[in-house]
Amino acid sequence: MIRNHEQLAETREQLARAENCLIEWHQKLGSKDHKNYRVYTEAWVDMILKLRAEIDDFLGIVPALAEDDPVDGHPTAGQVTSEVATS
Repeated sequence: MIRNHEQLAETREQLARAENCLIEWHQKLGSKDHKNYRVYTEAWVDMILKLRAEIDDFLGIVPALAEDDPVDGHPTAGQVTSEVATS
């Protein structure tokens, strides 16, 4: 968990290093379609996603809701329409 801007800077540096490692694997294997790409890069991808989530949390970045995601526990119009159409 990031608590201050110094930790934010450190986390951003870690993120850059992890992304650079992922890029190196991509260059070594030629593409993400290589049969072992996912195996070799899984840990780096997990770390990148974790670090990005920590940064987003600290900065208050919230992913946008998909059109059919409930807002505050209430169904969206699209959900209501779908439920009515299938009833």
